[in-house]
Amino acid sequence: IIKWVNNSFTDDDVREELNMKFESLFSIESMQGTMNERNRHIKVEMFNKNECNKLLNSGKVNLGGLMYSADEFLPSPRILICNRCNLSSHTKKTCSNSDVDLCRRCGKPRT
Repeated sequence: IIKWVNNSFTDDDVREELNMKFESLFSIESMQGTMNERNRHIKVEMFNKNECNKLLNSGKVNLGGLMYSADEFLPSPRILICNRCNLSSHTKKTCSNSDVDLCRRCGKPRT
């Protein structure tokens, strides 16, 4: 992730700048939920692990003469918890553990 990129730089501008520095650029996209009136975060994916590590180890990237911080993208974990039996790894729709909905707080059958 390249953080706090000024909105005056389009994704294409960022792509051009990074293509000059890195050969293994795969994709660039602005991250939803990080945009405001002045800046945003940009998710960058690369083919070459060494180039990716080089970017992450430096922690900075120069775009248009300005330095921006670069961090590893760590997506939030998707944990499935069944609303019927309160066990993980499946949902209520596919639950075969219980015929009755159990209360999440006390574990007794809901009435």
